[in-house]
Amino acid sequence: MDRQVRRGMVERGHPALSIGAQCRLLSISRSSFYHEPVGETEQNLGLMQLIDKQFLDTPFYGVRQMAWHLRNEGHGVNPKRIRRLMRLMRLMPIYQTRRLSGEQPSLTRDRLVCSRIAGVFRAMLSKQPNAAFAKFGRVSGGESPL
Repeated sequence: MDRQVRRGMVERGHPALSIGAQCRLLSISRSSFYHEPVGETEQNLGLMQLIDKQFLDTPFYGVRQMAWHLRNEGHGVNPKRIRRLMRLMRLMPIYQTRRLSGEQPSLTRDRLVCSRIAGVFRAMLSKQPNAAFAKFGRVSGGESPL
């Protein structure tokens, strides 16, 4: 059961059970029962609108570039705040990843077919170990089964 549902089950004026006892029975802390969540400030909501608008134009801006952009527009922000707001908005920038295993060959049609076949093999092996070999036959010498 969700914490909010359990929190709603606590009766403040129960004659036999105190609030603390009810919270223990429902496995919620008493402090979370009394806690009133506070929303975002108006300033943060304004920043979130600016971030959203800029992110639509430049989806490759990460936290540092977004903070730099907002500072250039005259807003006093730091990367920690922008990171928190972007996480809250579930924004992930589009960027290239590092090539850690040396030089990567380009993805040709043959490599794409082989990678798809490898995925089929993995899926089939996880369900029925011999099904992949029954369907494609034995692969020898690095030949592609297709």
